[in-house]
Order: sequence, then structure tokens, then C-alpha cells
Amino acid sequence: MPTGRRSGIAEFGNIVTGISVGVARKYLFFSTAKKAVVYLIVVIMLSLYGASFKLPEDFYFAKRRNLLNEYGVKLGWFWTLFVLVPFVHLTTKAHRKEMNVLFGNLMRVLVATGLWYFCTTWFVNFERMTGHCHGSEISSRSSCREDGGKWVPGFDISGHCFILIYSSLMICEESTAFRNIPYIYGRGSNSRTKESLNEAFAIKIYFLLMFALHLLWDFELVISVLYYHHIHHKIVGTFIALGCWFFTYHLWYPILGMPPPPIDEKIRQKVHQT
Repeated sequence: MPTGRRSGIAEFGNIVTGISVGVARKYLFFSTAKKAVVYLIVVIMLSLYGASFKLPEDFYFAKRRNLLNEYGVKLGWFWTLFVLVPFVHLTTKAHRKEMNVLFGNLMRVLVATGLWYFCTTWFVNFERMTGHCHGSEISSRSSCREDGGKWVPGFDISGHCFILIYSSLMICEESTAFRNIPYIYGRGSNSRTKESLNEAFAIKIYFLLMFALHLLWDFELVISVLYYHHIHHKIVGTFIALGCWFFTYHLWYPILGMPPPPIDEKIRQKVHQT
């Protein structure tokens, strides 16, 4: 391929990447407090709409076995960790933090994983405790049908609302470490090495993946709220997600400092031209 054509393609790629990063910054850096309020309003309003109007039943993404639900939401925590863990590692390294800081930053992900596991497990157990087997009162959910009964679901807290909202808010909180990347990887002679350029590119890619995942989770949240669960199931799931986010990122981390809050230092250094 001619050199001029390669440079033209590279320049076009840089333009697209720059625009995408700019849009991602606007979306991910939006106030998490305001976003939490928006999520609560959206869940309530769309739940009321879905309960009041007949929605198309043949809509592909509303089917439980659609690909996004089967391989996206049901594996939601895996995908969240898939983009967050490398991003946290790379941005910690970019800020020249010590290994103990990296360990502390990754501890936030571990704490979130523990909360996710505890809450989702408790949701399942709570539904079983509040449900019953019609026709065979002593049967468990697993043996109800075998005993000739019909399982009447209990209070089924929306795991979709919980994981989609909690993951999205967590992504936004962790994304603040990207604020300084343009300053850290400036145009100074010390920052134009091949290694630093590769690191900066990798961080941008993971930042854009976080943005894409956030958009996907928001789309899936709309579908879930419109089509599944009773309104009170969805509201409880939403409140638990908001509670986990607020408790960790706005009480635990800033007050106790261990794990530390996400990196959000205000670096405004001059960029020296080469």
C-alpha cells in the first residue's frame, strides 16, 4: 500500500478515535449523582408505560433468548470486569503509582464483585423464601412440579436492573482516571516513545470499550424495564444498585480511604512541543 494512502487511513482513524473519545468523555464523565436520579426516574416511568400499554411481543431484543441477553446481560459481570480490570491497571501505571496503590485500586473491583455475588445470590434465595408450591405446600421449588404442584413465584427482585445500573455507575466512577491521560501522554520528548504511545492507545481502547458497554447496558436496561418484572421488583433492584454504588464510592472509599477512591487528580501541566 502506498505511503500516502497509509498515512491518510491513519489520519482518518485518528480523527474517528478522537471524536469517539470526546463523545465517551461527555457520557462517562456525566455526574454519577445526576445519572443515579435519571436511572430511578427512567425505571419508574418506563415500568408504568410498559404496564399501561401493550408492547410488541415479537420484538427480537425482548425475547429472553436473544443473543444480547444470553451472552451479554447474563454474563454481565464478566464483561464489566473484562474492561474495568485492564483499564484500572493501565491508568494506575500511567499515573506512576506504586504497586500498593494498584492493589488498592483493584480492591475496589474485588469489593464490587463481592457485593454483586452477595446481592444476586440473595435475590434468588429471597424469591424462593417468598414463593410457594400451590398444591403441595411442603415442596421446594426444585421438587414442586414432581410433587404435582405449581410453583407460585415470590418477590423476584430484578437482577437485571441491579447489575445493569450498578455496573454502569461503577464504570462511570472508574472512568475518571482517564481525565489526565492527555496530559500524561503529551507531546513532550519523554512521552513519544513507542512504549508510551502503545500504552496511551491501549488506555483509549479500554475507555471506548467502557463507553460501548455502558451504552449496551443502558439499552438492555430499557428493554428489561419495559418487558420484564413487576414495577416494585424493578424499583427494589434499582434501589439496591444505587445503595451499593453510593455506599462504596461516596461513603466507604472517600471516608476510610481503603480501598482508595478512583484516581481523579487534577493535572494541568504544560505540554512541551517536540
